Amino acid sequence: MKSIRKIHFLKILPYLMLLIFFYPSVSCFSAETENRIEEKIGVLLDKLQRVPDDRRITQELGYLYHCKASSHAASGEWQSAIDDEEEAYKYVPSEPAVTSALAYYYNEKALELYAQKKLRPAIEDLKRAVELQPDKKLLRKNLGSLYLNYAEEKYNNGEYEYCGNLLTEAERYARDNAYLYFLKGELSLVRDNYFDAKKNWEQALKIDPSFPGVKEKLKKILQDEKLESHFSATRTGNFRIKFEGVEDRDTAEKAADVLRQAYRDVGRDLDHFPRTLIPVIIYPDDIRGETDYFPDWAAGTYDGKIRLMKKNISNGPEMKSIIFHEYTHVIVYELAKTRAPLWLNEGLAGLEASRFRRAAVIKEREKLLREAAKNKSLFSFQELSSLRPEGFKHMSRKRIELFYAQSESYVAFLEDKFSFYNIKKYLLAVGGGRDREAAFKAVFSRDEAEIFRLWQNHLTGEII
Repeated sequence: MKSIRKIHFLKILPYLMLLIFFYPSVSCFSAETENRIEEKIGVLLDKLQRVPDDRRITQELGYLYHCKASSHAASGEWQSAIDDEEEAYKYVPSEPAVTSALAYYYNEKALELYAQKKLRPAIEDLKRAVELQPDKKLLRKNLGSLYLNYAEEKYNNGEYEYCGNLLTEAERYARDNAYLYFLKGELSLVRDNYFDAKKNWEQALKIDPSFPGVKEKLKKILQDEKLESHFSATRTGNFRIKFEGVEDRDTAEKAADVLRQAYRDVGRDLDHFPRTLIPVIIYPDDIRGETDYFPDWAAGTYDGKIRLMKKNISNGPEMKSIIFHEYTHVIVYELAKTRAPLWLNEGLAGLEASRFRRAAVIKEREKLLREAAKNKSLFSFQELSSLRPEGFKHMSRKRIELFYAQSESYVAFLEDKFSFYNIKKYLLAVGGGRDREAAFKAVFSRDEAEIFRLWQNHLTGEII
């Protein structure tokens, strides 16, 4: 999806968990040691060469190999269990206990490979399991889930054609999986096929009406379809830029230059260079009343697409500041998906944009922080760490500006004391599902509340 989310695409665990079916019961004589079994197999193979059609010999061989396999399985030696059970299957292919055991071993080995992120070989093993027991629903679900994991990985790597092929395979086994249609919708969207994206997301909701984020995506795509119906598009590097008409092509070309610069410079800081296609939309100045993408205080937004207002990117320094800010959100999302704290997401974006900020704006922000520190009106650690984007709806414009200034200052402090390397390491940790507090302490060697106090002391000049 990772998760989906590379991706970031989002990873919906309930839809991607591999399922396990019960181990089939087998009964082998406990007195048979491994050496004794090997001896008996050797004798029987010699006999079989002389009388190749002796059914009693083939049945006994099947039984002995089955016993060997179950011994390996008891120790979790799945490949050895598979090798022996395949021998048993060769001699007694119609024996249900052998077929069931062999399918189980392939499933268990696939789960092991899945845990090691070896998705292609895991798929091959599960395909063999399904071949052995094609009516076993849980095996088919497992195989469908693996295909979806692999498709998500390819989507996140920007390998869209490969992703599409994997989704076609997944559909044979996962037609009742909402995540299949979510991912198909994402792939359609990146190909600018709004009709198919809508159709697939509607199917995802039909299967699971509570599937996270799909209703919002459908709302946005309807709005995008209406607004962009007459837009032109151009491709530059990893960016596909849409703009209203011929008269805006010059703005789009200037934006493309800055996007390439951001790709290089922000990528260098965080050592991450996306391989996916990043959609960018430049809206005309009179569009604000037709969309809710731009709050009054925002010059641009990122929600899977970089959205810019033409009037906000009309001059060089301001254009660079806005584009660097929004592009940094792309990087944060690729590293941490939706799990990055808001202060870090916005603070890092602000820090990257600050290199182009006018001196007057820098002084104004410094003054805002000094006054807030003096008046004890800074966001507390609890407020900063728990704030979500919807919280801005209830804030004054000045309070929002303080949040951005404070977040940037805090992240600049982290970068100065610990480096971009550690910031990236933290983003990857939380993106991988680790608890924020635990991840922070592991990366920065101190509790976040303690680092926050150090930043406050630094801000007020009481450096310790």
